[in-house]
Amino acid sequence: MADTLLTRPTTVVEQMMPRQLRGRVPVIVLAVAGAALAVWGASTVNAPIASDYGLVAVLPARFWVGVAVLNVAVAIQLARPVVRRPDIVVTLGLLVVVLYGAAAIATGTPRTEVAWRHLGIMKALLGTGTVNPLIDGYFNWPGFFAGLGALLQVTHLPPVALALVAPVLNGLLWMLGVCLVVRALTPQPHHIWLAAWLFTLFNWIDQDYLSPQAFAYFSYLVATGLLLHTLAARPGTTLRSAVSEHGLREGWWTWWSSRTPVERDPRRRVAGLWVVVLLSVVILVSHQLTPFFLLGTVALLTVTGRCWTPRLLPVLGALIVIWLTTGASAYLGGHPVLFVQSAHEVTSATVQDRIRGTAGHLHVIDVRFAMTLGVMALAGLGVLRLWRAGHRDFRPVMLMIFPFLMVPLQSYGGEMLMRATLFALPFAAYYAAVPFLRTERRNGRVTRQQVSVVVLVVAALGSVGVIGARYGNAGFDTFTADEIAGTQALYRLATPGDVLVTPAHPTPWKYRGYLDHDYVVLTEQCGPSTSSDDCYQMVVDRAKESTGGALLMFTRATSEAMRIQGEQRDWSTDGLQSSVAHDPLARLVYKNRDVQIYRVPSTAEMGQ
Repeated sequence: MADTLLTRPTTVVEQMMPRQLRGRVPVIVLAVAGAALAVWGASTVNAPIASDYGLVAVLPARFWVGVAVLNVAVAIQLARPVVRRPDIVVTLGLLVVVLYGAAAIATGTPRTEVAWRHLGIMKALLGTGTVNPLIDGYFNWPGFFAGLGALLQVTHLPPVALALVAPVLNGLLWMLGVCLVVRALTPQPHHIWLAAWLFTLFNWIDQDYLSPQAFAYFSYLVATGLLLHTLAARPGTTLRSAVSEHGLREGWWTWWSSRTPVERDPRRRVAGLWVVVLLSVVILVSHQLTPFFLLGTVALLTVTGRCWTPRLLPVLGALIVIWLTTGASAYLGGHPVLFVQSAHEVTSATVQDRIRGTAGHLHVIDVRFAMTLGVMALAGLGVLRLWRAGHRDFRPVMLMIFPFLMVPLQSYGGEMLMRATLFALPFAAYYAAVPFLRTERRNGRVTRQQVSVVVLVVAALGSVGVIGARYGNAGFDTFTADEIAGTQALYRLATPGDVLVTPAHPTPWKYRGYLDHDYVVLTEQCGPSTSSDDCYQMVVDRAKESTGGALLMFTRATSEAMRIQGEQRDWSTDGLQSSVAHDPLARLVYKNRDVQIYRVPSTAEMGQ
């Protein structure tokens, strides 16, 4: 059974295809047609996204038809005895473009405040030419921003355009990285591409915008793929049998010395080792969290005897310590990178604080949980099936479970559970593909045709789910043309030393003047029980203390964010606007449909 499952799989979708069409369907034409239809559908959506359910509620039927056609095109290719690599790469690539680029196609502007902020950090780093870790946490991990700046200088690409297409580019890179990881676990093309398909459909975590995390995650996938193949080892005996036969000490050594390298060519092993070390350094100087996931991966593979290079573990550990005590020492002084939290603190930060908002927003959260539980349930079925087949490679199980053990060690702004899901997903996709692989066994009660229907149903649910979960915040994290124009006006009106104020996240700012202004977000300064008048008085006080005063910007996105996410506060954006309107010293300096900007004078300006 094990040999049948692992060496001769093909997808049961084949049974759905008429015999005369198998191998003859112009699949690329079908895929391109589906992608074109989906892009056309997404392009008809106009910002703002006026739904608490996000983008999924406003996409037209033609978009969903196009996505369905793309999924059918993938299924057709996986139904064939031989998967043609160029065809499946193009088809899955088009699916990534459609699913991960839907918001960009609909709005034409980069999503999320963070993507805009990262452009400003990159410009600040290039403008100063030096790294000052005292500025903020980003400057303790500057590698990504330095590399991004160098790329833009060499290619002359427009920064905003790159931020717009970054989710698609990163999605494509991640898919290739997942293929590399799964290829290290199984040589079967059907399994590899089916896992890549499922990863694409269930990756709702939305961390593929222009960010250090996206870059570090791809680097992690490449390093992990090398660890699982080029640097992998295969024990010649089990630890249990060796210990039972020789005793603990001698048995352990017998087991350890029985290991043989998976890659027989020592030159390739050395090259792979240097690539992993280089990627480790790149990850280490670019992102706060990913080095610890990589360290855990190396540690698990080393202690289980599945890494041929055990010295890599202390080397990676030393590199992390060196960077944290030198390059990131300024941040580490007041922000421990890892800290153990109580179960209550973990639950509060990662779950309770996020389960609130309007009815539509709560449904979006439900979809996110359902997507995660769904792919993990499929993965569980895959684990059981492989176990029954006699498959005893536990590396994917360990690497799927390990990320969730990191959750108590770091809240990461309440996002740790999402990050853990992201790092577990490649291995979950590997296992989730197994129930849909065909074997030669014919005694099952469920027919292949029935399972084929399940494959396409899972693809349909995954497609709808990933749009619903990924873009569930589109009502406030996508920006209108007026909001972009208003932010541009904010910087035209601002002078160095001005305090720039917004009621809440997200705001498409900090893409310029990152070091020229103090930025204030009132949800981080005014407590829940603060009144609107008192909160506005805080703005007045900050303006008086500054050299140039304050610019207070109200946007549609910030108001929608507070409403949709259910911010329970005694102050509101409407109350703040009423307070500023009653201030005789404040004046409206800019207004369009979605933005209002008020200037609050400094003490020096009041005396003029």
